[in-house]
Amino acid sequence: MSNKYKTEEKRVQDAIAYKNQHLGLSLKTCADEFDAPYKRVVARHKGVQSKMQRPGSNKKLNSMQEQMLLAYIERMDCIGTYALIH
Repeated sequence: MSNKYKTEEKRVQDAIAYKNQHLGLSLKTCADEFDAPYKRVVARHKGVQSKMQRPGSNKKLNSMQEQMLLAYIERMDCIGTYALIH
């Protein structure tokens, strides 16, 4: 993650925190106050996660299935056999 992204995201979070403390202010005013991108402030305020926080969109397995598959592969490796079905 680049420093530019981190600083921008920090400004966005600061703008949202400021908005939550001062309920009379608009999101646009808060974004301008902290020099944060307005559209990103609105998205975070609505609960949209950043791209770095979102899980992958094209995963076939859920986390439990992935853990079980990795455990199976490790077990097969420990006993010295292939994990592939022939």
